[in-house]
Amino acid sequence: EELSVIRQQGGHDNLRYPMDNVIRDLEKNFNVPWPQTTWQLPTTCAVIGCSGDGSLDVGLEPLLDKLLERINTASGPYQMFEFLGDMVLFESNAGQMQLRYLEEVPLRHFHARYQGFPRLTWVFRYNDFFHGPKVLGEGRVGATRAQDAHRSHFLHPMLAYFPSGEENATMRHWLVEDVFTQWNGQDDRVPLGKFLKRVAASVMNMTADV
Repeated sequence: EELSVIRQQGGHDNLRYPMDNVIRDLEKNFNVPWPQTTWQLPTTCAVIGCSGDGSLDVGLEPLLDKLLERINTASGPYQMFEFLGDMVLFESNAGQMQLRYLEEVPLRHFHARYQGFPRLTWVFRYNDFFHGPKVLGEGRVGATRAQDAHRSHFLHPMLAYFPSGEENATMRHWLVEDVFTQWNGQDDRVPLGKFLKRVAASVMNMTADV
């Protein structure tokens, strides 16, 4: 399967990405964890902005910053779009919500490994219909505004939230295509922050019911 993906997405130049994954996965046998960043969030209304003012609580700022940093700099998910991506795991522990950010993972395998956790992923992807003459045609640009990001044609970031035990995403968020691959503006940051608040609210509600 991985060799098939390599052929489709750049041949042997991209062999290093799945090889890195194999090495990282084998390192767990020597107690070397997958590259990750962790945060602790208090499971309170403040985290998800219960005041309704629309602002992003400071508790989610590190996650927002990390996502945008990775989206703007990560090479593996860009080169091997829809195969490699980043995954965020939400783990409840003694009144705290721990976020584990795993970088550049083979998504299919990690979804199976962590299906018991609420999880957020992001990948780069093309529009399903962006091929053939359309690639060079007048309609090659699918979207130019954040509110139309889901209509993007060219390679663009897509985030998806999967509740615990679910194989299918229940929430998605797109960042609008950009030929310069830069997603640093307020039109990127603000909608993504609102999406993270909805994800956090869903996770909090789910863990409260357990």
